[in-house]
Amino acid sequence: MIVEERTYTCVPGKLKSFLDIYESRGKPIQWPILNDPLAIFVTDAGTLNQVVFWWRFASMGEREARRATLAVAPG
Repeated sequence: MIVEERTYTCVPGKLKSFLDIYESRGKPIQWPILNDPLAIFVTDAGTLNQVVFWWRFASMGEREARRATLAVAPG
């Protein structure tokens, strides 16, 4: 299994807005293509205002294929 970690750093005070927009706009595009993420974390200590996604794939080939599909997906 391959786990891809993606970290997004938000402008201070905008983490809630990011999550709200992701829920309404990002999730409906990403999840059908990438499947449900293994985990989503928000930071509480250390570097603040970050969202971390862990996406799981059976292989690197599957990851590349799904990411290529996502790159051309409408929206």
